[in-house]
Formats: sequence, C-alpha cells, structure tokens
Amino acid sequence: MTDLFEKRKKMITSLMQEEAYVPMKEKELAIFLQVEKQDREQLKQVLDALLAEGSVTLSKRGHYSYAVKSFTCGTFEKSRSGYGFVIPDNRNLKQDIFIAAADTMGAVDGHKVVVEITTPAAEGRRPEGKVTEILGHVNDPGVDILSLTRAYDLPEKFPDKVLSQAEKVPETVAEEDLAGRRDLRETCMVTIDSESAKDLDDAVSLQKEGNLYKLGVHIADVAHYVRENSALDNEAYKRSTSVYLVDRVIPMLPHRLCNGICSLNEAVDRLTLSCLMTIDEKGVVTDHEIVESVIRTNHRMTYTDVNRIITEQDEELCEAFADVSPMLKDMEELAVLLRSRRKKRGSIDFDIPETEIRLDKKGKPIEIKAYERNEATKLIEEFMLIANETVAEHFYWQELPFVYRTHEKPDPERIKKLTQFIRNYGYGIKSKGDEVHP
Repeated sequence: MTDLFEKRKKMITSLMQEEAYVPMKEKELAIFLQVEKQDREQLKQVLDALLAEGSVTLSKRGHYSYAVKSFTCGTFEKSRSGYGFVIPDNRNLKQDIFIAAADTMGAVDGHKVVVEITTPAAEGRRPEGKVTEILGHVNDPGVDILSLTRAYDLPEKFPDKVLSQAEKVPETVAEEDLAGRRDLRETCMVTIDSESAKDLDDAVSLQKEGNLYKLGVHIADVAHYVRENSALDNEAYKRSTSVYLVDRVIPMLPHRLCNGICSLNEAVDRLTLSCLMTIDEKGVVTDHEIVESVIRTNHRMTYTDVNRIITEQDEELCEAFADVSPMLKDMEELAVLLRSRRKKRGSIDFDIPETEIRLDKKGKPIEIKAYERNEATKLIEEFMLIANETVAEHFYWQELPFVYRTHEKPDPERIKKLTQFIRNYGYGIKSKGDEVHP
C-alpha cells in the first residue's frame, strides 16, 4: 500500500512538471487521470500529502501546481540541544519542519525565518530543512509583511539593468512624441482617485451637447515607454501586476515611471490612449473613436471631494473647482443613465465592501473599516465599464485578435445544485441543449 501511495505521488508530481501542464483543480485532475468517483478520496489523500511535504502548491482558486522551490516562511523554535523546528505560516503544511543545529543560521525562539525544505515528509517522519534567511522577530514591526513577500516570492527590488533603463526615460513629454497623436490638451478633464493614490492611470472628460454626451476615458500610454522585449518589459511581464499590501506597494514598474511620466499628474502633458464615445439620452453608445492622444488634466481630484460636489453641492468645493464642477454634475447624470441601462440588460452589481486597515507608526493595525464606496467611485466604475465594453466590441467586429479577461466555466455540479435551489422559487436555468424546468 505504501509503495502504491508513493508511486501515485510520483506520478502526479511528474505530471505537474510537464511543460504542457496547466494548473488544475482536484476535480479536473480526477477527470484527467480517469480516477473513478469511488477512488477520489484516495486522490485527495495523495494531494494532501504532497501539500504537506511542500512538493505541490495550492492557489486560492484551488489549482494545484508543482512547487519549483520548496521554500516557506515560519516561526522558529529552538531546542536545548541546538536543533530547532519551524512552524510554517502556510496552513497547508501540516507538520513542523525539523532544522539541524548546523542549519539554523543562529536563529532563536520567535524569529521569523525563510526555510528551504531539503527532505520532504515521509510516513512517520516530519520534513527537514535549513534556514536561508532570518527576517526578524515575530513581534518586530513590519516582519509580518516581510514574511508575506518572501512566502509569495514577491520581488522587492528591481534589477540594476531595469533601473538603469528607467533612468533613461525622460521626465517630460518630448515634442517628437506628439507626432500622429490627437491633441486633447485643451479638453477639460480630471483624474479621480483615492487620497492615497500615487500613480494616476486614468482620466475622464465630458462635454454635453444637447441630448448627447461626449465621454472620453483616457488611459496612460505606458507601452510608449516600455518597449517590447526590453528589460523593463520583461521585468513587468514577470511581475504581472503591482501588489498592494497593508503598508506598502510592490510596483510592476520602477517608481520613476509609475509615479512619473506614466502617471497622469495634474497640469502636465502626458501620452494616453483615449476612447472617445458619443452616448445618447438612452445611454447607448452611438459613435466612438479609439486614438493615441496627448492630454493635460485640469485637476487631480479625490473621490471624497467629487462626491461632495455631486451629492451635496458643497459650495466651497464647487467654487474651488469652478472650472470642472458643471462637468462633474453632467458626469453624475450620465453615470446614473448608464447604470440604469446596464441593470435593465441584466447586469449584476456585486456591492461587496472592501476593507481599509489603518496602522500606527510601528506598523500595528489600529483600525479595520469598510472602504467607502460613494457616488464618485460608482461614477468612475460606470465610465470604465462602458469604455471597456466599447473597446471590446470595436475589436470584436473587426475580427482582430484581442486580450480579454475571462472567467472559468462554472462547475457543472454547482450549477446543478443552484438549479435545484432556485427551482423552489419558480425559476429555471436554461443552457445549451437543456429545457427550462420551472
């Protein structure tokens, strides 16, 4: 039985190391490996064992992947004999990791450490490893965040070649960069973000002409400065996205770019991609253009101030932003129109509150509260949705290859349960080849 179990473990890890392997869920693995339903509990036991020894990883969405590096973070506990144990932060690792005295790097009780698992767990024996880095004491400010960055292998520093390339990027828009671009620098527009935002990547503009709204959504043209296959491009590709932690941001691009020339800062020229839409009184986009452009925003505004202008008609703020206040009120009018039409089309609003965590000077959390979602945030959401929809439809009708955000097909078993549940309320779900059963 033990030999069979080990053989199954080896078979699954071999599969996951194949170049063509795409991370799968437990059920998908069972189907792929042709595991019968009555044997799926055994598959789960094998996967749990591989997780425990650090041979595979499990994503938040339930996908299994081969662990290229068996590194983990945890809290060190030292024995009187000199050796120690590390209690993993990763709850999927069920056992403490044994650390020989020669491999502790001098860690003491309570140290947060990074551990390389050198010997996976086996029956009757816990995994073994060696300390590769001491992050600090568990109670030291910032160590908890540092352990997260190590656990998820988040890169905190940029390679010298990337920083060197970033230094060569100009701080201002050059005249030669304007060739072939739509000049929108005289068009009234604003950025609307949170108070803490540093990189401003989108701006909005609106002119109302009779019953028509001329909406512009303008996105920073980062690709102009990050050339394909350059060191900057390769590093951004590797990072995929900026990561927002409680007390810091690990950016996708060096700060010189994301907070500088690629940020739509107030009253300076910036290169953008603009989606210019004409929208009628029913909220229908009747015409559009997608152009490379150059803009100059009138103001860097916050959700709080815009909300007070459009919902409370705050006199002081309306006067301070007199040049854009009428436009903001027209924007609210258009946002309500777009939202109403979107809901009639069957759109679902997932109004799930995000949380905001306030820290003291030592990095300790002192308050956790719901992030306020007001009319200004909803306004920007509507404009981004209609711009994305317009761009997607533009490329769809041109039959051009395009990158879309997609969602996985729902699990058939869960759909079946949902169908049974809503049938009790007199509704039904129809899919291809199915009949509606009320």
